[in-house]
Amino acid sequence: MRLKYVAVAVLGTLGLAGFSSNARAAGTAMSFDVPGSVFTTAYGVNSRAQVVGEYWDASYVEHGYLWSGDRFTTIDFPGALATLAVGINLEGSVVGTYQNPDVSVHGFVMRRGRFVSIDVPGSIETFANGINAAGQIVGRYRTPDRFRHGYLLTGKSVTTIDYPNATGTQPFGVNARGQVVGGYADQAGGVHGFLFSQGSFRTIDPPGAVVSVARAITASGEVGGWFDDAAGVEHGFTLRGQTYTVFDFPDSIFTDINGLTSSGIVVGEQDSPDGNGHGFIMLPGRRHAQTESEHDDSQGEQDD
Repeated sequence: MRLKYVAVAVLGTLGLAGFSSNARAAGTAMSFDVPGSVFTTAYGVNSRAQVVGEYWDASYVEHGYLWSGDRFTTIDFPGALATLAVGINLEGSVVGTYQNPDVSVHGFVMRRGRFVSIDVPGSIETFANGINAAGQIVGRYRTPDRFRHGYLLTGKSVTTIDYPNATGTQPFGVNARGQVVGGYADQAGGVHGFLFSQGSFRTIDPPGAVVSVARAITASGEVGGWFDDAAGVEHGFTLRGQTYTVFDFPDSIFTDINGLTSSGIVVGEQDSPDGNGHGFIMLPGRRHAQTESEHDDSQGEQDD
């Protein structure tokens, strides 16, 4: 389950060997890998089709990256052991998480190549996961009692977001209206997606899900994420109103949707039959939907 990242990176550029922006055919889901990597995933995207994510190099060191146009740029927080680039807004500001040599974990925001650390006051670790057009940032932090809380950072003001009676909450996406999506753990050990809007929570569980996480939300309120079915197979999904659409990357053994935009761009991770993880991107057009279902979810009430 990806409620907790395992690890967490001076900017260098890597040429996008074999790819160009022309390879992104509308309506086509395309797999990609950072050149020289042994693992690649895509976490976030903006309406300019700029993608951020994580890759492991040949030594299995974790780095963040930005894919813009026909070029990958490595994102390593200065002095860090490992870095994840998780969210990006239309301005190109990137948020993510890094781990220091002392194993401490911190969030960061990178604006125009300049890094700023993010640490919620009183926390022992902080993750930064999403950023909207206004620069509001969401993520999670852990307190000395080991409890995991969600947060919304507006300027220097931190608002805690805790799903009622949950044992842990992690927001992943925030849109221009301040609507927040993420995942929470209930007291029975179950993991569910959520939408937090105007002070109210709504649980997001696609039909047949035993684990679910909401990863992104557009300005219009469309939600994207992933879920595990009873067989333990992971699928991507989107939610518009009350309609869930399930997406499985062709010939993959599992699929995560991690980012999407109002313009219809979708990014995430797909694992090939050999078990290797790859990023994928799909531009506007016909999505390769496997299932659509109407589901009256009455449990309550990212964009660029």
